Amino acid sequence: PLKGSPAARAGILKGDKIYRIDSATTTNMDVDKALYLIRGEVGKAVHLTLIREGEKAPVEVSVVREVIAVPTIDTEKKGDVFVIHLYGFPATGADLFRSALREFVQSGSNKLVLDVRGNPGGYLEVAVDMASWFLPEGKVVVSEEEKTGVGQVYRSKGYNVFGDKFHMVMLMDGGSASAAEILAGALSQHGVATLVG
Repeated sequence: PLKGSPAARAGILKGDKIYRIDSATTTNMDVDKALYLIRGEVGKAVHLTLIREGEKAPVEVSVVREVIAVPTIDTEKKGDVFVIHLYGFPATGADLFRSALREFVQSGSNKLVLDVRGNPGGYLEVAVDMASWFLPEGKVVVSEEEKTGVGQVYRSKGYNVFGDKFHMVMLMDGGSASAAEILAGALSQHGVATLVG
């Protein structure tokens, strides 16, 4: 569940499995049908029965529906470490990331954690732009190859403002996908970031 979302406030945890939506059992239910039943009128509650690892009995929760604004980035400083939480790679992501990096520089820290846990990805171009802050111009961020052998190579734009004057760790998990994996792979393969997770 997204931080601050109705699901998070209702106590739903990562890894919970939805067994029942109101009175409908989800066994053999497709995702579109489940989404249809969960979504609904803002302000009205949907009752979910969850199967949670470590619990013997199902967990019952009510979630009040609202319009959800999915965050893209938030930042925090923990001790002398600056943390950027990336929740997606939308079209506005490159500008938001630039602002987060400005905060990092202004914090005076030289230790950066880039958290892409649970990040489902988004625009490839945004991942390339983000990688460009840490890589010299022309370095390969990702290459695509088709069965015909013809593909495309995406290269760093070479903003590379940090050089080797900082230390970076990227946090990943099984929910880090698509553009998040591309960014992590590029920064790891070029020796910029250590991957954890």
